[in-house]
Amino acid sequence: MNKLFKVDKKLSPLWRYSSILFIVQRLGDVINAYIALFLVPRYVPKDELGAVLPLLQVSVIIGMPVSVLIYPFGKVLNAFSVRNELGKVKRLLRDTLVFSFVVFVAASILSAVFLPKIISRMRIENGRLAYFVVITGIVCALSPVFTTALQALRSFGTIYAVSFGQSVLRLLIMLVTLPIRGITGYFSAQSATGLFSIVSSSAALYRKYFRNTEYAQYSHDDKMMFIRWLIPVAVSSVVFNTQTMVEMWSIRGLPEIQSAAYYHITRLSEIVTYMGGSVMFVLFPIASAKYENGGIPNSEMRQSVFVTFLSGAAVAVFFFFAGPFLMRFVSIWKSYSSYAHCLPILTLVAAFRVGMGCFTTCRVACGNFRHLFFTIPISLCESAVLILIPQLSDSLARISLTMLLFAAASPIAAVIVSYGRGRKPERLSY
Repeated sequence: MNKLFKVDKKLSPLWRYSSILFIVQRLGDVINAYIALFLVPRYVPKDELGAVLPLLQVSVIIGMPVSVLIYPFGKVLNAFSVRNELGKVKRLLRDTLVFSFVVFVAASILSAVFLPKIISRMRIENGRLAYFVVITGIVCALSPVFTTALQALRSFGTIYAVSFGQSVLRLLIMLVTLPIRGITGYFSAQSATGLFSIVSSSAALYRKYFRNTEYAQYSHDDKMMFIRWLIPVAVSSVVFNTQTMVEMWSIRGLPEIQSAAYYHITRLSEIVTYMGGSVMFVLFPIASAKYENGGIPNSEMRQSVFVTFLSGAAVAVFFFFAGPFLMRFVSIWKSYSSYAHCLPILTLVAAFRVGMGCFTTCRVACGNFRHLFFTIPISLCESAVLILIPQLSDSLARISLTMLLFAAASPIAAVIVSYGRGRKPERLSY
């Protein structure tokens, strides 16, 4: 036990908190994997299974006016936290709740007009589904705001508990709703777990930080900081979510067997995001605080990119050799085994995106958005290719290869931009 404590003390905050979060989230992921790989396919019909991910992306688009606040919100919160200005943190949370309610009302009105047509286009007939998609979009966009507040205040213990509690609650609700409502039950469970995250996180924040804290006024500099962050984040969110929506729309346009195969394959390929998600969540406040205190988090950036990408590439190699056997071995995947060759490709897509995610997280934490000058054009090019060249979106294999090409383009561009002029890593300008 003493050896474990010694090891814990030797780890930097980035890897100590990332390791704990990784372990806690993996316990939750065992539950989530059971839901995604076995429970959902059991109760959602095959002809609707391929619509789960596209509809989730529709909910993301609906919640985008709220989700674009997360990065500027997190940056401003980190600044407030470093200065110990809890009154401003409390007011910012309140203002975000008010704004989210306005977005929810507007999204409900617009979705009543447009969403039924989108759901029909995805070959689903379910009148109540639209309401749950809207609720899922708003609630799941709002819940990270509260976990971001906990993140900025370094309340990682509360985050661990909320994260695991969400997984358990999601399983319990889906065990009840999926057999009765199918895909509607899936989205109702997603809404409920998002609501649980909001309530539990806000209760923890109030109890620990805000019970005796009065609301404080923002300064002019605070408002300008938020606006400076909001504009690039809003533009990039629109572009990147459009890219994902085009990908999902292309997948759903394939025959039912191929869109369902994509669902199953990506549940496996996203294993590589497990480490990356934990690292990025902890990386942002650590990098931001270091930058606020006059440092440059180059070592954190290099370590996070290196570890997350290499671990993802290793999983891709494993799936290259073992994927066909796994797909044939598990009965629920057997009918999709002919698409096993797409598994290592989509795993590499996830690995490139997670590695790039660590790079951009560190840059954004330092207020540097210059990477958008190459990531946005690459994203727009992929969307244009999938829309304008039908030959590249007429099969799962071709869509997967197209996604891989553009997923690899961003980190290659990042390397060229960062090192193309002979600059050493430690001299990277933020």
